[in-house]
Amino acid sequence: MAATALGTSESNEKGYSDVYLLPKANGKTEQETVRLGTAALFRTLAPQEDVTDWCTFKDLQHITFRLFNGNIFTAQIPRDVKNVLDVGCGSGVWLRDFAEQYPQAQLYGVDVNPPERSKFPAFPDNIAFKKGNIEDEWMFASDIGPSDYIFCRLLMTSLRNWDFVFAQAYQHLKPGGIIEVQETVSDLFAEDGSTATTSPAIRWHQVVRSVLEQNGVDPDVAKRLSPKLRNAGFEIVTDKECRWNTFARPEDGDREKQIAVNFKQVLLNLFEMMTPKLFEQADMSLEERQTLAKAAKQDVTQNSAQRGYYALK
Repeated sequence: MAATALGTSESNEKGYSDVYLLPKANGKTEQETVRLGTAALFRTLAPQEDVTDWCTFKDLQHITFRLFNGNIFTAQIPRDVKNVLDVGCGSGVWLRDFAEQYPQAQLYGVDVNPPERSKFPAFPDNIAFKKGNIEDEWMFASDIGPSDYIFCRLLMTSLRNWDFVFAQAYQHLKPGGIIEVQETVSDLFAEDGSTATTSPAIRWHQVVRSVLEQNGVDPDVAKRLSPKLRNAGFEIVTDKECRWNTFARPEDGDREKQIAVNFKQVLLNLFEMMTPKLFEQADMSLEERQTLAKAAKQDVTQNSAQRGYYALK
């Protein structure tokens, strides 16, 4: 299963600031300034009336990935990198952080609903946003030029044709360029063997998987990233599986404990934010949907340590 896949092409050819209360492992909260832009809503699968909440939720995911990996990327990027593209850039928070580390690079973010620079002037000057659907021909690429590095993260719920996207990325990369894909399996696991029959949280994820499959989305695409990249022409450099727990073990350090706190909050946010829209396509009444979401939230809140909930990234 691939959580982070790195590939190289063959040699032949934020907006405004908001104060976000970040949950801490010690049970307290810490104020962290998160610069937000407009959110890239996953088509009809995300609640379009809650743009700011969705964006803040995505920023929490960004913070957790950064904490887990020790940086916002894992690729060995040269200091003189010149052209970087974030596909499915959402709020632009990844680009904002990347710009701080590589101020000399020209950065581009493409999304179906990208942040508007005129409304959010706080983004660094070396970031430009383009509107586009990466499952269509990359017409925006003519304005960008070939990239040294392409980044893609957490697009599992919105992409159907990954083969096409990777083929476009291969064509758009410079020879020897790098693509990094950080993706997740849409599922929840339990160390104690709990299943959808006994666990509301796992049952909620099973409904999500069913709806995604009805919409032509592969909930297990993270398991198939490497062969898809290889078929597009990339040489696989790294294929790494990552595990995030919703609970901390006694021997865990501060980093592991904080990741568990963050990921648990991500799940709780998902239950609230994804259920109203996503579950409309499930064969469930409104009352059944609300009951399951409430039970799933309570299950993760109360039983994470007992059941040993975790996900694979």
